[in-house]
Amino acid sequence: MKTNVMRLFNLIIALFLAVPYLGCSEGNKAVFVDPRDRQTYEVIAIGSQEWLGSDLYFETPNSYCYDLKSENCVKYGRLYTYDDAKIACPQGWRLPTEMDWQKLEKELGMRENELDSIRVWRGTQEGKLLINKLGIEFGGFGKSKGSDFMGKDQLVYYWADTPGPSGSQFSMYRMFSKKTSKIYSDQVPKNDLCCIRCIKN
Repeated sequence: MKTNVMRLFNLIIALFLAVPYLGCSEGNKAVFVDPRDRQTYEVIAIGSQEWLGSDLYFETPNSYCYDLKSENCVKYGRLYTYDDAKIACPQGWRLPTEMDWQKLEKELGMRENELDSIRVWRGTQEGKLLINKLGIEFGGFGKSKGSDFMGKDQLVYYWADTPGPSGSQFSMYRMFSKKTSKIYSDQVPKNDLCCIRCIKN
């Protein structure tokens, strides 16, 4: 009898841990609990998109805490190479593409003729709006294998799952800075380290 009860208990726990999106809420906020590490994220709806409300925390082999200090992961999430960023988002979520970012920017008012621009600061207030709406922290960025970190508390780089114009060894990114309310778009080597903001499938 005791054995059967334990089996039932273990089955319930296994099913609970396997649920990728609990759809629960805290107050009026929708939240997502990552079943892999039980990390909780607010879910932010903007237009027809749903985004995680903080940078991804899940550890992968090629992800790092800024300056290799665990307390930075707690505040800012982790920094990932592109290959690890591709596999890091939990089930039901994914790395946003260039098109996803552009749709988000357009929703907040960026002009059509600015959406495809790179290597320039784009828009007017869209960066400030996204910083507020998505609760963006300025977690900086890093170089391959955590050898160098830059920009914490000043700016943040986010991966976009779209090849850069210089070839397959680059991917696009978005940068937000405390110094401007605009958004920067460019390419970065895939071995560099950027933050992730997952979007729902």
